Amino acid sequence: VSKKLLNLTCCEGKLLVENVTAPTAPTPSNSDLTTPSPTTPPTTTPTPAAPAPTTPTPTVPAPTTVQQTTTPPPIKTIFTAIEGNETIVQENSFQNVTGILVMKVPPHKNYTESVFMLQQESKTSMLKTGDICQLTHLPNYMNVSAIAEEFEENELMNLAHNESIKVIKYVLKARVSRYGSKRRAEILPEAQDLCENIPLVKTNDFEVSKTEFEKYKSGNTVFFKNTR
Repeated sequence: VSKKLLNLTCCEGKLLVENVTAPTAPTPSNSDLTTPSPTTPPTTTPTPAAPAPTTPTPTVPAPTTVQQTTTPPPIKTIFTAIEGNETIVQENSFQNVTGILVMKVPPHKNYTESVFMLQQESKTSMLKTGDICQLTHLPNYMNVSAIAEEFEENELMNLAHNESIKVIKYVLKARVSRYGSKRRAEILPEAQDLCENIPLVKTNDFEVSKTEFEKYKSGNTVFFKNTR
């Protein structure tokens, strides 16, 4: 059973090679043959002149230009909220290149630290808490980049404003299966790093009301229907 706290309001470098070759010096031609005057006997044939030695011209290496590309640093923000009598500072990190949003919620009440990882393209929704990782399908209503934008736009807002836009989702997670090494290799590399050396399980998530969530925490039975 985990609590999922999301704070949101919406929804070649080139290798350029130029061949440069130094001109090759011309090779001298053989000397012309000379013939003695016909009135002077005997006739002799002169020995042809030996060709002048040539020195090979080294080829100049072609210059190359490499344009290096670097991955920009992630956009880091914080979101401050109040839960009960506690002030919670949630740390967020969004990488535009990969589209991965990581949200770190500190320990509060009887909850341990929680780390959420979301990515739209792979429909990844992962929660790491209590020395276990739980992977499920990203809900259709979630827009990861929009969530990151909201965090960035509201970072400098006051606490009262943050409270007004905060949305709390209560989720119950049901384990389906455990990931072995082969299945782990198929998930996002960043998710593999986050959950290295700890168990990783697949879950089905069920969104419930606050009343149902508190009822479940109290040990009572909660009935819900799997709509997947």
